[in-house]
Order: sequence, then C-alpha cells, then structure tokens
Amino acid sequence: MKKNLIVFDIDGTIADTSEQHHLAFRKALKEAGAKKFDQDFSVFRHYTDSYISKTILEKDLDLLFNIDQQKAFEQIIVDELKNQEIKPILGAIEFVKKVEESTTFAYCFATGAFRKPAKLKLDQLGVPHKRQQLVACNQYHSREQIVAKAIENAKKIYGVDEFENVISIGDGVWDFKAAQSLGLQFVGIGKENKDALLMLGATKHYNHFQNLKLNDLMEEELPSD
Repeated sequence: MKKNLIVFDIDGTIADTSEQHHLAFRKALKEAGAKKFDQDFSVFRHYTDSYISKTILEKDLDLLFNIDQQKAFEQIIVDELKNQEIKPILGAIEFVKKVEESTTFAYCFATGAFRKPAKLKLDQLGVPHKRQQLVACNQYHSREQIVAKAIENAKKIYGVDEFENVISIGDGVWDFKAAQSLGLQFVGIGKENKDALLMLGATKHYNHFQNLKLNDLMEEELPSD
C-alpha cells in the first residue's frame, strides 16, 4: 500500500533549471510591459510566478492581470524554454522512477512555476507523471495552497484517505517554510540554498539524489520494499 507520499518541487529539485526559468520569467515580464522591477523575487509575499507577475504587472500597467494575460505570459516562458536543453539534478530521474516502483511510496509535484513550463521540463526529462500529479501556481498564489492541493490530488490518485508520512523535497527556503506551515517532513536538495536551509532548521539535506535511498528520507527507518 502506498502509505507514504513524497511531494517534489521541480526547478532546482528535479530539473536543473532555476537560472533558465528565472531568465525566461524576467523576459516575460519585460515583454508584458513591466518597467524596472526588483531582481530579488524572494522579497515578495509569495514566491510563485502567478503572484510575482500579477503584483508587478498590475502595479506597472495599472490594470487587473486577468486569466488571458496570465496565459499569454505563461506562453512566453514556454516559448523561451522549449528550445533549451533541460538537464536533471544528478540522480533525480532515477530516484523518481524508484519511487514510482515502490510498494509503499507515492509521489506528486508541487511547483511555484506555471503549469505549462513545469510540464515541459518533466516531459523533456522523461519523468513519469499523470496530469493530477502536477499542481502549479496558475490557480494559487501561495506555496502552501499548491502543496496542499498536490497532497489532496495524490490521495485521490492512490486511493488513500490519509498518508502516514508526507515528505516535501525542495531546494528553496520557500519550500521549507511551506512544509513547516503544513506540518510536513522536509528534505533539502541542491547546493545553492543549502546553508540557508540548514540555518532555518532543515535536518536532512543532500546535494543530489545519486545513491539516495527512500528510507534515507524517513525520520524513522522503515522496512525495505
């Protein structure tokens, strides 16, 4: 039975695309008419593409950022990324497939990016996923909302009323804070934000997925699959 759930972030966690995505996002802002904007998006209340783009463009253009404008903005990001090489974080694809084959672990994806760019990355990497397993920021501004929706979708997909353990795996401070807010276990991945995550109190952190075992993620060791 799939009694444990892993919630994966994508950029910087599964796909080595953090910088590529940031560049594409900034290009979309400029093409949409944004004026001078702060390059440090971590200062925003919510670290999601939907919230940051809406906040900046509504201020600069003095208009409501509606669904059609959001779709056009999202497409600019897709067009910028689709001809670029998408590389995985070391061992990430193999690890997701290991989870897929597990008898006790389920998985899903929760990302602060828009859905189409996120799906593009997973598809180019060949990461197996169903539509409902991927929840993006299109309808949600906060990371907590995105992760909570991904968990609810996973319950339906796997036919589980409640998971015994839910583990969030991400590379960013925002991933850690969302996990804390929702009462989830957290595992950090990647070198870029490692020091910041450890300072905040993350107790498990790995530079990549290579040689990582599923039971390494658990607070208490489980019997092997």
